[in-house]
Amino acid sequence: MSSVSEILFPTWIPQAARNRITELCASPLSMDGTNRSLLERLATYPAMKTDVWEKLPPEPKDFEGKLIEWAFLAYTIFPALRQPYPKTKAKWREWAKRLEKHAPLTDPAYLSQLSHQLSEEIFKAKLEMESYWPSLWEGDKCISPDQVLLVLDQLRLFFGRMSEEYRALLATLPKVKRWNAKARQKFFTEVLSSRMKETYLLPFDSIVAALTEVAFDLRQGLAAETVRGRRRISGLENSE
Repeated sequence: MSSVSEILFPTWIPQAARNRITELCASPLSMDGTNRSLLERLATYPAMKTDVWEKLPPEPKDFEGKLIEWAFLAYTIFPALRQPYPKTKAKWREWAKRLEKHAPLTDPAYLSQLSHQLSEEIFKAKLEMESYWPSLWEGDKCISPDQVLLVLDQLRLFFGRMSEEYRALLATLPKVKRWNAKARQKFFTEVLSSRMKETYLLPFDSIVAALTEVAFDLRQGLAAETVRGRRRISGLENSE
């Protein structure tokens, strides 16, 4: 496949979807080859035209971009979710390989704590710092020890707010009950089903199935009945 920067958007892709894909192309996550390929599939696969965009309700307007965002989030966030420690030795190697390949989500609360701890230690050494600062500090001469402390305090607050955003996001995501080969795909369909129901009051299983086929490049397809079954097991009700 070509790189994301070389995507040739077909004429049938909605402008809102095109805009969101372009924005995601410029994000750090798109540097990963798997994620770049995902964006290209979402932009160009014919199933997106016939089974997603042509079936999506016209209102709310320009919602195609949000749907792309959801699909990208559901696909990319799963590998970073913290998987529980295995209960058997046989699973430890598999668990370790996954951890090595996929770094877990950043822990903003921990970074906030580190910023606070560093600020406290610098404050204790402030008098000594000030005596050495003019001769040893090689950074911007406008920066003083007091400004360093101010920045660290702002970082503490920033990471604290970031942690709240993370917790709010994770609270909306489905819980992974079984970490098996189908876990990522099931997680994806549950996220999309939930968001579709919130927006349209209907889960649109066939659209979610089509998005899943495209996202995971499923050559044998995915039946809407499979998505419906997963949705019902997860506790989401109502079908199309």
